[in-house]
Amino acid sequence: KIRKAIEKGDFVTANQYLKDDFLVSGIVEKGAQIGRSLGFPTANLGSIEKHKILPKNGVYLVKCSVSGQDYFGMLNKGIRPTVDNDLKIKLEVHLFDFNDDLYGEHIEVRFLKCIRDEQKFDSKLELQKQLHKDEQTCRDIIDSDY
Repeated sequence: KIRKAIEKGDFVTANQYLKDDFLVSGIVEKGAQIGRSLGFPTANLGSIEKHKILPKNGVYLVKCSVSGQDYFGMLNKGIRPTVDNDLKIKLEVHLFDFNDDLYGEHIEVRFLKCIRDEQKFDSKLELQKQLHKDEQTCRDIIDSDY
């Protein structure tokens, strides 16, 4: 039940069964800095456990622990079809209200809610507009539930 809930992105159910938030952790690696160019700098997680169950590709509300401090953010898990031809799955998290350098830092990412499935946009501008909507959706959930 837990595996199926995680794979579907149903973290309300998965986290109830786990009695804690589902999380992944990894070392932040340097990426192509595409998120930064869109106004959404991301921490790219590397070194994820090879056999770790991951949710479907999409955008998620997350809570991240960085050096003992917690931050909300949004994470994209997927192949980034608008900006990349590489089919390698990536985990990229944009932390809200955070501006420090995270390269080489170990972070934990707790999945709270699926916001939407991954999709391809016609342009980077369209992607950027959607990212603003995603951020607002996440902040609305944070304001009402956390």
